[in-house]
Amino acid sequence: MNPDGTLKWTYNTGAIFGSMALGADGTIYIGSGDKKVYAINPDGTLKWSYTTGNTIYGSPAISADGTLYIGSDDGKLYAFKDVGPVANFTTTYVPGAPLTIQFNDTSNYNPTSWAWDFGDNETSTEQNPVHTYAKAGNYTVTLTAANDYGSDAETKTERFETLVATSITVSPASAQLYLNESQQFSATAINQFGKNMSDISFT
Repeated sequence: MNPDGTLKWTYNTGAIFGSMALGADGTIYIGSGDKKVYAINPDGTLKWSYTTGNTIYGSPAISADGTLYIGSDDGKLYAFKDVGPVANFTTTYVPGAPLTIQFNDTSNYNPTSWAWDFGDNETSTEQNPVHTYAKAGNYTVTLTAANDYGSDAETKTERFETLVATSITVSPASAQLYLNESQQFSATAINQFGKNMSDISFT
């Protein structure tokens, strides 16, 4: 509630049986009947949630070092501690766009900001950016992921090439047809990495 008695915010969870715990940074922790532990920011937005094995009837407790403890009806005691992220990422080619790469953040522990260095003097602060390289080659890509508790960098050397079809698979491979009969064929182009090229069509 606001000081004047008006509603400040609400956040929807499952049924709540216990009390909440308040972190030193204002984070609100609560267990729910939907099996989840919720960490809610002071402004009412979700910070993170974790699904346990069963309904949570009790209340969370926070130790002196900031570790959050909560029990579940699955017979387990869970301990959580807010930590800095561990950065990681994957890359995929964007179909039909030469040397255009989709970068996918796969970092752990809830990063809230991202800094990409694509290795060609270009950067981005998006979580999952798309980047086009001017030419094929080896590039050293670095993702730095951060949150309120720290940051971490992951660096990988990736080779990006223009995708070319090196083979075509036709199905069925053969067919015996009689006069005035027809047969539907499908064809798939395979690139130099052995992957289907879904953006290529045949007529």
